[in-house]
Amino acid sequence: MSKKEDEKGQGTQNTGTQHSDPMKRAEQAGQAVGNTASQVANSAVSTADRAAETAGGAMRNAANTVRQNTPREGMVGAASDAVASTLDKAGEYLEKEGVSGAAQDMYGMIQRYPVTAALLGIAVGYLIGCAASSSRA
Repeated sequence: MSKKEDEKGQGTQNTGTQHSDPMKRAEQAGQAVGNTASQVANSAVSTADRAAETAGGAMRNAANTVRQNTPREGMVGAASDAVASTLDKAGEYLEKEGVSGAAQDMYGMIQRYPVTAALLGIAVGYLIGCAASSSRA
């Protein structure tokens, strides 16, 4: 093999190495971005779960306040007891499950009842659209 052919062969090898080096750097940069995004997402979920736990505690406190400050008998008593029970159960759920647990439960419900979920989504979207258009008028 002549010296020129040898240099030509090495040039090809170097070119291949040069192309793979930026590819490796791009892959490493992509992995770093992915790791950072994962850390940010985990932090956001953790923060949301702590906020949900706090909100759950506040809902349970509100349930106790409703129970203490409303009549216990009659129609008003029955209604206030229903409100307090609902607040208490919702607060307990938020404290226990957090946002991530609620999201998993919602995902499961959508999988079990896809048509109902789609219709509910359409209805909620329609109501939001109506509210948005009436607020502009």
